[in-house]
Amino acid sequence: MGFREIPLGELVTLKRGFDLPARRRRPGPIPVVSSSGVVDNHTEARVKGPGVVLGRTGTLGRITFVEGDYWPLNTTLYVADFKGHEPRYVSGLLETIDYATLNDKAAIPGVCRRTLHDLRVPAIPSREQRRIGALLKLLDRKRAVLSQLDATLAGLAHALFLELPRRREGTVDDLCSTIVNGGTPSRRDAECWRDGTIPWFRSGELDDGPLVSAGESITAAALERSNCRLLEPGTVLVALYASPTVGRLGLLTAPAAANQACCALIALPDQGAALLFQLLFEARDRLQSLATGAAQQTIRQSVVRDLRVRLPDADDAVRFRQQADLLHRQRA
Repeated sequence: MGFREIPLGELVTLKRGFDLPARRRRPGPIPVVSSSGVVDNHTEARVKGPGVVLGRTGTLGRITFVEGDYWPLNTTLYVADFKGHEPRYVSGLLETIDYATLNDKAAIPGVCRRTLHDLRVPAIPSREQRRIGALLKLLDRKRAVLSQLDATLAGLAHALFLELPRRREGTVDDLCSTIVNGGTPSRRDAECWRDGTIPWFRSGELDDGPLVSAGESITAAALERSNCRLLEPGTVLVALYASPTVGRLGLLTAPAAANQACCALIALPDQGAALLFQLLFEARDRLQSLATGAAQQTIRQSVVRDLRVRLPDADDAVRFRQQADLLHRQRA
C-alpha cells in the first residue's frame, strides 16, 4: 500500500545547532554531537532528549540518535520538534535520504534547512511508526553490543602493543612504502559523483577503527580528473584538519579514496598496518600539539612523515603483525 507524501517540514522541525568551542567544554554527562556523531561531553545540555541530529556541513547527512539530553554543535541540524512523531522512526527516515544530491556547497559538503524542509517524504501512520521505531531500537542494541566487542578487540591490540619491545628510534616514514594526501573531485563535475561506486571517506568519518562504509562514493572518472587516488585495503588514514578531529585514524578494509583532509599511509610489508596504526595512535597528543592555524588547526603531511617513534626489531615486528593483524581483521 502506498502512502501519500508530505514535506519533511510537516513531519518535524529542524534547527541549526549551537556553537561550543572545545575550550569552553567542561567534562560532564552531556554528549556533544557534531556532524560526525558524538565527539565530546559537557556539563550543560541545550536540547532535551530523545534527539535526532544530522550532519549539516562536513560529514553531510550523518544521523545520530541520542537517548537523553544533549548539545548539538553548529555543524548540525537537530530535530527541534517531532510534532508527535516517533523519534526513532524519524531517525531511520532521515537515514534514507540521499544527501549528496542535495549538497548546495562547492568545496565543503553542506545542505540547508529549507531544502530539507521542502523534501517530500511518506506520511506513515503513527502505529506503523511505533513498530518501525521498536525494530530500530533492537538494531541499536545490537550495534551497541558490536561496538563493545570492537572496543574489546581494540584493547587487546593495544595491550599487545604495550608489551612490544621497542629498542630503536626512527620515523613514520621508515615504516611506510607510500605517504600521500587524499583529494576531492570537483563538485561541479557530475561525472565524478553520479552513480559512484568507489567509497570516498572524509576526515570526519575517521573514528580510530576500521573504515567499512563511506558517506559518499566517487566514480572511476574522478580518479582520472582529479588528484584523488584509489587506496588499497590496509591503508592507514590520518586526519590532518580541524580540532578535535586532527590526528584521528582510520584503517581501510576495502579499496577506497579519501579527501584532502586525510593523509594516507601504506606500511611496508615487514612492518604491517597494525604496527603503524598503533604507533600513530600512541602519538595522537604529539600530533595535535603540532597542529597550527588560528581558524582551523592543521598538521602537514611532512609532520606525520617526520614524526619520530620508537620501533621494534624486525623479528618482534613480524610477531606483532601476525597477532595484531588478526585482531584488526576481526574488527572489520
